[in-house]
Amino acid sequence: MGTPDAEGRALFEAASSALYNTPAVAYTNAGRCARADGRVEDAEKYFRKALTFQSEQPDALLQLADMFQETGRSAQARPFLQRHLAAVPATSSALWLGYRIERSLGDTAAAEEYAQRIKMEFASSAEVQDLIEAERNGQ
Repeated sequence: MGTPDAEGRALFEAASSALYNTPAVAYTNAGRCARADGRVEDAEKYFRKALTFQSEQPDALLQLADMFQETGRSAQARPFLQRHLAAVPATSSALWLGYRIERSLGDTAAAEEYAQRIKMEFASSAEVQDLIEAERNGQ
């Protein structure tokens, strides 16, 4: 495979083609490539474009939530994660992201709900260990 930038451009061109059946997936993949390449603004544009084709595209929603949380925009991250969790079954990583979002927003009750779900539904996951560490450190 080529560079992430070249891959992103190829995916964008594929998504732009009228012959491509799943443009939401292609735009999401282009967003992932842009994000991996450090082009956060381009990544956001691609993820949002994916959502214009499939408003509940789970990976685009999760990527936006994670990207917003990572850049300190927790209030923007929350609704994208909520939409993601409404669209597909929860994963330990999505619940861990929810915990971090709610902690950063100061909603300890919501953070605790995510923590309980991680512990109950994903007891052997790496996120449980991350959660235990965060709780130990008061985070």
